[in-house]
Amino acid sequence: MRILITGANGFIGSHLATWLVKQGHEVICFVRKSSDRTRLQGLPVRYHYGDVTERESLRSAVRQIDIIFHAAAVTRAITLAEFERINAQGTENLVVTCLEENPHLQRFVYISSQAAAGGSSSAVPVTETDDPKPISHYGYSKWQGEQAVHHYLNQLPVTIVRPPAVYGPYDPEMLKYARVVKRGLMPLMGLTEKFFSVCFIDDLLVGLWDAATKEVARGQTYFLCHPDGLSWQQFARLVREELHKSIVIPVILPIPLMKLMAIGSEFLTQQTGKPFPLRPQKVTEMSYKYWICSPAKAIYELGFQPSDRDETLRETIRWYIDHQLL
Repeated sequence: MRILITGANGFIGSHLATWLVKQGHEVICFVRKSSDRTRLQGLPVRYHYGDVTERESLRSAVRQIDIIFHAAAVTRAITLAEFERINAQGTENLVVTCLEENPHLQRFVYISSQAAAGGSSSAVPVTETDDPKPISHYGYSKWQGEQAVHHYLNQLPVTIVRPPAVYGPYDPEMLKYARVVKRGLMPLMGLTEKFFSVCFIDDLLVGLWDAATKEVARGQTYFLCHPDGLSWQQFARLVREELHKSIVIPVILPIPLMKLMAIGSEFLTQQTGKPFPLRPQKVTEMSYKYWICSPAKAIYELGFQPSDRDETLRETIRWYIDHQLL
């Protein structure tokens, strides 16, 4: 099959491109000319340069394509308008262009985010039937992207996938926390243990393929994740064991202090024009006791089978160590 991946240079996109090439598919990577393509080096893929915010750059990219995986997104921006321009309007641009240039497209898979749904108010995981309650500009813009896709539900074969935190080789986020644990510290937000959903990258790739090729998935939305929530304490324990560290000291970060720091970070963002990672909305997300979702629908309809979570986390940590990143 001829498959187009937008945002192919990112963490999920580059893993997806590698996996699809190994399956024997022809892969076209839609990236900007300024994109870092380090993770795609050596792969027998073709590049199409463009930007989802520029309709004309999309036209020739989508022609004669069988499946599109739309992974391009901005995760850090200063204003809601900037998030919307790329994550929402960019998604609509791509969908509309597909209708105009490739009416025989077999499947359009929009890789959204758990952030579009929001967190859970209790230990009961969020499901696809729950009303979305995004609390960040990023989450809201991804939900708007979903709405753009839904608008053309009867005209284009679409499927929406909402991954939570995805881990595996090259994952930069868990690596940051693992490096702090290596120093003997375990930062914790507040006094209560908090749980969040995760998905191993290899599981996500298989789930994305099933979402793209199974007829039952047409017009549907799925969470792809492990059924059990993970806490930073659990992850720190695995890091400690793999690094053979006997002691890791918990460092409690009071939520009021983090909110104050986030306000300061927000001020710096406005002054410098550079989006800092610690912002008030991020603190709010991190304050949830349960940021968990359920893969039950994907398990039932797609046959989704999550791998052993602790073992794949250990594999990821060992990969960091073997590549001298940890």
